[in-house]
Amino acid sequence: NVIFRDSDFFTINDGETQHRGIELELDYQLTNSLQLALAATHAKHTYSYDQTLSGININGNDIDTAPRNIANFQINWQATNNTVLALEWHHVSDYFTDPENLHSYAGHDLVNLRAAWQVTEQLKLTARINNLTDTAYAERADYTSFTGDRYFPGRPRNVMLSASFAW
Repeated sequence: NVIFRDSDFFTINDGETQHRGIELELDYQLTNSLQLALAATHAKHTYSYDQTLSGININGNDIDTAPRNIANFQINWQATNNTVLALEWHHVSDYFTDPENLHSYAGHDLVNLRAAWQVTEQLKLTARINNLTDTAYAERADYTSFTGDRYFPGRPRNVMLSASFAW
């Protein structure tokens, strides 16, 4: 009973899909000060019923905007008793942007950096640089017959600073 919008912006209802995959989460303490963390998924999301769109039967096609692989890898370094630095890599694989599987988005890789400093028992300062390499990427991409490829841009490099105080 899946409802989705096709490339011509028509709402299609009573569809069927199939989702198969595996998820993995690992944490490993490499040394007293270095920790590795991985969260990843590999999945295949497909339409599993006969539906003809633009002359193509989408049965067996990948569901649009559903990447097969998503991964997040972090290296955390406890620099001092009260300072932690972390380097993070985030991966989104390519995916089709229409149910007919005629158009696609190449996916992207992002690198983030963050640091946390526990100044006192009550005060913690945090800094984060997202998209460290200033990669141009789409938060989401799709295709319509009216506009063609559509990309919803992700944020360029940005810095976030925060302070938290507990009493």
